[in-house]
Amino acid sequence: MVKNNPPYYIKRLMWLRFLVLLMLPLFFYRLFIIAIVGHEGFLAQAKNQYYTQEEVPSARGEIFSQSKEGLSPLATNAKKYQIWAIPKNIIDKTLTAEKLSSDIGLSKEDIFNLINNDKLYIPPLKKRLEEDVAKKIKEMKLEGILVVPESVRFYPEDSLASNVLGFVNFEGNGAYGIEGYYDDQLTGYAGSVEAEKDNKGRYINIDKETLAKNGDDLILTIDQNIQFMAEKAIGEAIEKNGAESGQVIILEPKSGAILAMANLPSYNPNNFNDEAKSDAETGKDRFTNPLISYVWEPGSVIKPIVVAGGIDSGKIQADSIGGPFANFVTVQGYEIHTAQDKAFGTESITQILQHSDNVGMVWVGQQLGNDVMYDNFNNFGFGKNLGIDMSGETTGSLLAKKLCATFTRRP
Repeated sequence: MVKNNPPYYIKRLMWLRFLVLLMLPLFFYRLFIIAIVGHEGFLAQAKNQYYTQEEVPSARGEIFSQSKEGLSPLATNAKKYQIWAIPKNIIDKTLTAEKLSSDIGLSKEDIFNLINNDKLYIPPLKKRLEEDVAKKIKEMKLEGILVVPESVRFYPEDSLASNVLGFVNFEGNGAYGIEGYYDDQLTGYAGSVEAEKDNKGRYINIDKETLAKNGDDLILTIDQNIQFMAEKAIGEAIEKNGAESGQVIILEPKSGAILAMANLPSYNPNNFNDEAKSDAETGKDRFTNPLISYVWEPGSVIKPIVVAGGIDSGKIQADSIGGPFANFVTVQGYEIHTAQDKAFGTESITQILQHSDNVGMVWVGQQLGNDVMYDNFNNFGFGKNLGIDMSGETTGSLLAKKLCATFTRRP
């Protein structure tokens, strides 16, 4: 008797049933992992697909100068653009590098070397691009290339008062000057938002929102017109005399407000990165404000300060008479001459200041004596930090009272 074999499809069904039964334990094990063990993790992944938690940046406060015409912005904010690259998503890296090179100021070779990998992130290829250039790149629709807006610091007057202002670096932090000193107040506080979003990334239900607090605006005592004229005068004087640098401070006498603080050579804070490279090559340091960060020997500006201390102490009066004075005097073995090596004879205190007479000032110092002189300098703030609200202030030097030598006059 011949035994018939089952049809081939029956065999296939039997094998299929066998495989299903074999895989069922694996299926239930995986289901147990997802539903029980990994429930929280998978729930979080699912939630992240429609739920977002993002930071809302604050706007940096602006800085204004004053003038008769009103307030003028010295530091404000401008919308620029960054070019980001996701190398893993770039299909034709050679073509992409070639198309970008003419617009972002990098060579085709440099761009290719940066994107010739499968990374998900690299630093921005370019920052602070103008809108027209960014729009052109966006219209190219290059795979893996993103055009991202950014808010950057902008200085509409370029180099004017740059040593007063300082700048904001690529990380958004203030450096030098007002920008550095008041960085926290200018920065403000970022906000945040937690919300559900649709498949296009739009908010559809905001659960929690913390509003950003923009930075405070600052109004300086600097008068823009006076600052401009001071810098112009320094530039002309440097060119005329072949000097390396020049500085001017202009104060409002009654209040002590700084109307101008000018220094040349200066720099353009809009291009601080290029300026830093230039300084590194030349060995210069244009970012530091020499008017508050360098220690200077006072020179003849010390004379009215000495006289003020003498009048305040009662040792001299504005019409006190001294002399006759020769063209030089010897102090501790050193000959001190008048500027023109001219003898001014008998003078009042007012005339000594008018002539800027070095010999006459030695006599004034003798009338005051060491203790009054020292206390006067100390009261005027020599050797102390004045607390000017700019980054980088350095104190001057004032010898201890016991080290101050007495004046001696040649007979």
